[in-house]
Amino acid sequence: HLIHQLYTNPLPRKLFNRAQSVHRIIKSIQHKINNQNIIIRSTDKSKVFHLGSVQDYHRKALQYMNKINVYTENLYDINTCHEHIENVLTIIDPMLKKKNINLDLWRSYMIPNE
Repeated sequence: HLIHQLYTNPLPRKLFNRAQSVHRIIKSIQHKINNQNIIIRSTDKSKVFHLGSVQDYHRKALQYMNKINVYTENLYDINTCHEHIENVLTIIDPMLKKKNINLDLWRSYMIPNE
Protein backbone atom coordinates (compact mmCIF):
# COMPACT_ATOMS: atom_id res chain seq x y z
CA HIS A 1 0.00 0.00 0.00
CA LEU A 2 2.83 2.44 0.85
CA ILE A 3 4.66 1.81 -2.42
CA HIS A 4 1.45 2.33 -4.38
CA GLN A 5 0.83 5.58 -2.51
CA LEU A 6 4.39 6.83 -3.10
CA TYR A 7 4.17 6.19 -6.84
CA THR A 8 0.65 7.53 -7.39
CA ASN A 9 0.72 10.73 -5.32
CA PRO A 10 2.09 13.71 -7.24
CA LEU A 11 5.31 15.29 -6.00
CA PRO A 12 5.15 18.79 -4.53
CA ARG A 13 5.84 21.34 -7.28
CA LYS A 14 9.10 22.58 -5.73
CA LEU A 15 10.48 19.03 -5.41
CA PHE A 16 9.34 18.16 -8.94
CA ASN A 17 11.07 21.24 -10.39
CA ARG A 18 14.26 20.42 -8.46
CA ALA A 19 14.19 16.83 -9.75
CA GLN A 20 13.79 18.05 -13.32
CA SER A 21 16.67 20.49 -12.89
CA VAL A 22 18.99 17.81 -11.49
CA HIS A 23 17.93 15.43 -14.28
CA ARG A 24 18.84 18.03 -16.94
CA ILE A 25 22.23 18.62 -15.30
CA ILE A 26 22.97 14.88 -15.20
CA LYS A 27 21.94 14.42 -18.84
CA SER A 28 24.10 17.39 -19.85
CA ILE A 29 27.13 15.94 -18.06
CA GLN A 30 26.53 12.50 -19.59
CA HIS A 31 26.31 14.06 -23.05
CA LYS A 32 29.57 15.95 -22.54
CA ILE A 33 31.35 12.86 -21.24
CA ASN A 34 30.20 10.71 -24.15
CA ASN A 35 30.78 13.21 -26.95
CA GLN A 36 33.86 15.13 -25.94
CA ASN A 37 37.34 14.43 -24.70
CA ILE A 38 36.99 15.79 -21.16
CA ILE A 39 38.21 15.22 -17.64
CA ILE A 40 36.03 15.50 -14.53
CA ARG A 41 37.87 16.67 -11.40
CA SER A 42 36.72 17.68 -7.97
CA THR A 43 37.82 21.14 -6.89
CA ASP A 44 40.10 21.71 -3.92
CA LYS A 45 37.88 23.90 -1.79
CA SER A 46 34.37 22.51 -2.16
CA LYS A 47 32.31 19.56 -3.27
CA VAL A 48 32.06 20.93 -6.79
CA PHE A 49 33.22 19.15 -9.93
CA HIS A 50 35.05 20.80 -12.80
CA LEU A 51 34.69 19.66 -16.42
CA GLY A 52 37.67 20.47 -18.62
CA SER A 53 39.30 19.34 -21.82
CA VAL A 54 42.18 16.89 -21.64
CA GLN A 55 44.46 19.33 -23.45
CA ASP A 56 43.56 22.19 -21.11
CA TYR A 57 44.14 19.98 -18.06
CA HIS A 58 47.59 18.90 -19.27
CA ARG A 59 48.54 22.47 -20.19
CA LYS A 60 47.54 23.82 -16.77
CA ALA A 61 49.33 20.97 -14.98
CA LEU A 62 52.56 21.71 -16.88
CA GLN A 63 52.21 25.45 -16.18
CA TYR A 64 51.73 24.74 -12.47
CA MET A 65 54.73 22.41 -12.32
CA ASN A 66 56.92 24.97 -14.07
CA LYS A 67 55.62 27.80 -11.88
CA ILE A 68 56.33 26.21 -8.50
CA ASN A 69 59.51 24.47 -9.66
CA VAL A 70 59.20 21.55 -7.26
CA TYR A 71 59.20 18.76 -9.80
CA THR A 72 62.74 17.90 -10.75
CA GLU A 73 64.05 14.88 -12.54
CA ASN A 74 65.80 12.44 -10.27
CA LEU A 75 67.84 9.95 -12.27
CA TYR A 76 69.05 8.06 -9.20
CA ASP A 77 65.72 7.21 -7.59
CA ILE A 78 63.90 5.10 -10.16
CA ASN A 79 62.18 2.96 -7.49
CA THR A 80 60.11 5.91 -6.28
CA CYS A 81 58.72 6.41 -9.76
CA HIS A 82 58.03 2.69 -10.06
CA GLU A 83 56.19 2.72 -6.71
CA HIS A 84 54.02 5.63 -7.87
CA ILE A 85 53.12 3.78 -11.05
CA GLU A 86 52.22 0.65 -9.09
CA ASN A 87 50.06 2.69 -6.69
CA VAL A 88 48.19 4.31 -9.58
CA LEU A 89 47.69 0.97 -11.34
CA THR A 90 46.38 -0.57 -8.10
CA ILE A 91 43.65 2.07 -8.06
CA ILE A 92 42.95 2.07 -11.80
CA ASP A 93 42.96 -1.71 -12.40
CA PRO A 94 39.61 -2.47 -10.69
CA MET A 95 37.99 0.41 -12.60
CA LEU A 96 39.33 -0.96 -15.88
CA LYS A 97 38.07 -4.46 -15.05
CA LYS A 98 34.59 -3.11 -14.23
CA LYS A 99 34.72 -1.08 -17.46
CA ASN A 100 34.25 2.19 -15.56
CA ILE A 101 37.16 3.49 -17.62
CA ASN A 102 37.41 2.97 -21.38
CA LEU A 103 40.49 0.78 -21.87
CA ASP A 104 41.34 2.11 -25.35
CA LEU A 105 41.10 5.72 -24.20
CA TRP A 106 43.19 4.95 -21.11
CA ARG A 107 45.87 3.27 -23.22
CA SER A 108 46.02 6.15 -25.68
CA TYR A 109 46.69 8.71 -22.93
CA MET A 110 48.44 6.80 -20.17
CA ILE A 111 50.86 4.39 -21.81
CA PRO A 112 53.90 6.25 -23.14
CA ASN A 113 54.98 5.76 -26.73
CA GLU A 114 58.21 3.83 -26.95
